[in-house]
Amino acid sequence: MNIQPGTIPITQESLCSCLRAAYWQHDDWHPLALNAHDNRFIARHNGLEAGLVLQPAGDGIRAFTLSFTSPFPTRIRLTLEVPSATEPFHLIPACIFGDNNLHGAEPGHFPNLTRDPVQSVSCSPYWEFRADRASLPLSMLLFKGGVAGISIQPYSPADQQTTSSRENFIRNGVCAMLGDGGPAPHACGVTLGYRNTPVSFVNKDQWGVPTEHNAVKAEASGFIHLHPAANRLAAHTVIQQVYEAFQESPHAPITAESGIRSLTQAFLTVNWQADKEHFSNMRCIDTSKRHLTPWRTLAEVGWTGGGVIAYPLLVSGSLYADDTAVQRATYLLDWVAKAFNPASGLLWDVYGKNEGARVNWWWSGYLVKDVHCAYTNASGIYYLLKAYEFLAERRGNPPRAWLDTACKVLDTLLAIQPADGRYGFTYSTTERRIVDPDGFAGVYWAAAMAIAARLTGNTRYTGSAIRAMAFYREPVRSLCCCGTPMDTWKSPDQEGNLGFIRAAAELFRTTRDDTWLNALEEGAHYEYLWRYGFRARPEYRPLKGSPWNSVGGSVTSVSNPHIHPMGIFISRELDLLATRSGNAYHRQRCRNGLDWALNCISLYPDVSGYGQPGVLTERFCPSDGLTIETFPDGSPSSLWFSYNGWAAAAVLEGLVETHAKQAASNDK
Repeated sequence: MNIQPGTIPITQESLCSCLRAAYWQHDDWHPLALNAHDNRFIARHNGLEAGLVLQPAGDGIRAFTLSFTSPFPTRIRLTLEVPSATEPFHLIPACIFGDNNLHGAEPGHFPNLTRDPVQSVSCSPYWEFRADRASLPLSMLLFKGGVAGISIQPYSPADQQTTSSRENFIRNGVCAMLGDGGPAPHACGVTLGYRNTPVSFVNKDQWGVPTEHNAVKAEASGFIHLHPAANRLAAHTVIQQVYEAFQESPHAPITAESGIRSLTQAFLTVNWQADKEHFSNMRCIDTSKRHLTPWRTLAEVGWTGGGVIAYPLLVSGSLYADDTAVQRATYLLDWVAKAFNPASGLLWDVYGKNEGARVNWWWSGYLVKDVHCAYTNASGIYYLLKAYEFLAERRGNPPRAWLDTACKVLDTLLAIQPADGRYGFTYSTTERRIVDPDGFAGVYWAAAMAIAARLTGNTRYTGSAIRAMAFYREPVRSLCCCGTPMDTWKSPDQEGNLGFIRAAAELFRTTRDDTWLNALEEGAHYEYLWRYGFRARPEYRPLKGSPWNSVGGSVTSVSNPHIHPMGIFISRELDLLATRSGNAYHRQRCRNGLDWALNCISLYPDVSGYGQPGVLTERFCPSDGLTIETFPDGSPSSLWFSYNGWAAAAVLEGLVETHAKQAASNDK
């Protein structure tokens, strides 16, 4: 490799890369030549002085400290270039996964890292974000034979009078740069200070002007990684290393039992709408934004309603002898079991006394309309079977209709499953046929198949699940699972992998084959790409300055850049992995999620400003993504003033399953 003057060679075994510095002025980057001086590197230009100190920090790891003083406001970029990189795949956790499925989803909805000549605001060969937009303040470049990465402290102390920040610190950045096949190589990078470039991404289809923090003096530390790698799974080693350097575990101010009881009671006393005979999403639409009003019943059979709500309520009610919780959970599951559509062999996606039988609901109009969806259907059947198995093990007399309906639907999937093993994304309502085969949502069918095999002894269900997992495992290993929620334009997302994790765990429970523990571990590592590993500093009230801690919460997708509680409901699966592997890292990541959830519950109502303990929103904004909710005075809010039933149910499920296991262990 030819090292250009002013750059610093970074090598590891046969891998070669180099560090390059630049400064920002007049709306553009300008090179800074780094030259060795004693035990550090120094760059000087027009009164600006930047310093870089490098120190060994482990095999393939170097710690750095970057600082600068300047007569004008600026920021410094440090990029790690790999000139010989082939088959490049850029990764900024929760932000950039290659080109973010550009060719599987139409451009314009979320950032796409590409040099393709696509005329869209979303498409650029260079993306720079605030570091706290990522779940870890890290940018990686994966390539054939290796992985390069660079991380930075997300915040740096700064004099408010000499920066563009309104606080006593500046926010730093992460960036990804596609090579041009010529003099500009592929590079991952960090910035001391930040700018959202080329634009600020707010939320799917919503873009804003670039925001930035510049300063005349700043300093931050971080790490540089360069490792040989057989495949993209090597990224997980870097993620663990950066997590261990930056994580600050959340404090759980309440007990798991207290959280379970408050969540359950809020469902029964706040969320249940007697006039609708159903649970409901709720939000604050009053002028003060303090009073919850019913909004939309949770009559969807799965994903954001139905079984998702019913199963954890059933378990909570059974464990704490709450007959009302058990009765209402059973009532919901009975409706799911009655939702069978004989023409398609699937469930109506929405089914209720007042809602009737329908497939269109709040998600219709993004990508889907007038079709059955894998996500709602498979999730609903998964929970129907999970609830059936829970009751069968506990009292031996679950409703037979739950199992019968589930098996009828799964038999439909057996009949239409293609040779490659996938289950599809959407289906016809009038015949047994896949409409759209492309998407990750169908993985939930594999989890349901594994439970059904255990309950019935039908090995066809096991075989189907195993064929499916061979198909769905590849995107998990390639770090780009796309196409689960119907409202995210098939962007890379976190949610589908949760189904993969569950399928792997259920197959292990059914077969006792360690193949599925290995798959479970791969899924867990993919989840950690979305799960915050450092404590962010939210920019807006009410989370700003509060006891809230982002560590343990997961981003939903590239398209919807906020933390949501869904990852908490795989706590049982992460606990299984930690127990069987003996790996303390998985144990800590699982604990982070549960403590994050308890921390969130404790915010109500004193920090949230609305609701009561047990009420929970689906949206927590650690950075500048999706801050579209406003206070009555028009200022942005870092919370949605809502009560989302599925969000509370996800937390309830994670807490009640892990707490029940702990309680059973204590009783022995």
